[in-house]
Amino acid sequence: MQASAAVWGGEGPPECCATSATESSVNRREPQERPEILAVQRDIEGSLLALQPAVEKVAVELVQSDPDLARRFLTYYSLSHAEDAVRRWRDLAEYLITRFNDGYDTEAGPEAERGYPEGWLREVIRADPERHRLAQPGKAETRLPH
Repeated sequence: MQASAAVWGGEGPPECCATSATESSVNRREPQERPEILAVQRDIEGSLLALQPAVEKVAVELVQSDPDLARRFLTYYSLSHAEDAVRRWRDLAEYLITRFNDGYDTEAGPEAERGYPEGWLREVIRADPERHRLAQPGKAETRLPH
């Protein structure tokens, strides 16, 4: 089974969820995940910025010689890079979810329980205290003679 099917229950999340899933994961594990996220962000933005002057030059030349071809060129360029960015964020979300699942860092070895950050745990309790309140048992019933 592919990772996306295991994580998302199908082919993958809708495009709008790719960055949202990554952001949601980071809200819990920001210190551990931030370097991974920044690396992907820098790579995506850096490659697009490096291509920008060439794309603009070609687009200007095409507008002058064949405006319809210029539109198709820019549409293809925009769509292909947008789809690539969504794929990269989706892949990153899957990686982060599987790596840092339930307080463990799967790449740090079998004993690498990290737990959830204290601030996040407190926010979960603050947001819905009744859901996490433990029942206080009364006197336990038993069949033992004492």
